Amino acid sequence: MIVTGVTQLGYVEFETAHENAWLDLARTIGFQLVGQSDGRHGLRMDAERNARVFLRRGSVERLSAMGWEASGPDSYCELVQRLENAGAQPRERPDLLAFRSVQAVAEFRDPDGNTGEVYWGPSNTLRTQFRSPEHVQFVAGAQGVGHVTMAVRDMKASREFYTEVLGLKLTEVADVGSLVVTFMRAGTRHHSLAIAESKRREAATDHLMIEVATLDDLGSIRDRLQDRGHRLSRDLGRHATDGVISMYIETPGDFTLELGWGSYVLDDATWEHERFNRTQWSWGHRRPGDLLAAFVEEEEKSA
Repeated sequence: MIVTGVTQLGYVEFETAHENAWLDLARTIGFQLVGQSDGRHGLRMDAERNARVFLRRGSVERLSAMGWEASGPDSYCELVQRLENAGAQPRERPDLLAFRSVQAVAEFRDPDGNTGEVYWGPSNTLRTQFRSPEHVQFVAGAQGVGHVTMAVRDMKASREFYTEVLGLKLTEVADVGSLVVTFMRAGTRHHSLAIAESKRREAATDHLMIEVATLDDLGSIRDRLQDRGHRLSRDLGRHATDGVISMYIETPGDFTLELGWGSYVLDDATWEHERFNRTQWSWGHRRPGDLLAAFVEEEEKSA
């Protein structure tokens, strides 16, 4: 019997010592707050899942879990066995079933010690309409919550783990600045996970990307963020790899939240993974301070 790998990055969880700041940021973006209890919060972004972003009160700021969806109970059991064989120490977490709204979930560790979860059986009884408090439409569904980008200690070990154990598909490898980045996907989104080898030999989360349905959604969020005092770490720009127009927002942690629009959707029948060699427009993503410095420089030149 052929069992496929995970089908999507279904959810993520953040541990935070600044939950009020996170909740204010979430409301400003347009998430719907659900299921708050015992220092845990769920943030809803579509009609298909009760929540795709979870917040858990803690003492540090970190991405504390990535939830990978299996297609069913057989696939789930096969994935748990592969995790066991790979030394990822999977263990069942029945205490998370109600909050995650799933039938089964097991926690594991990737080669850098990051916490992952594999699950199956997301609630099929959810019938309430998703209502963003800011009337934002997000892109999720079969494409999952978005993507995570991480620095890893050993590119080869991490790539083999996520492709051979969890079953992610290689999208492409690209030179991004001075880094070599490997892009992998669980579904049709250009990538669910991107990894780059850290020159400092330290593993860390760089950012989570959430996609919105329209460019107007992205622009209106940008206005609200600035009106309510949230800082952008990088302003609007376009990536040549996945095609998104996006901006990066500072969070209480040492990682950022990317909000994007227009990510490529891939067809497995036609996409050929390769070393990135497409010629695409790439622009922007400047730091706000860079914009001010450029303006001052121009003013001084013309004085």
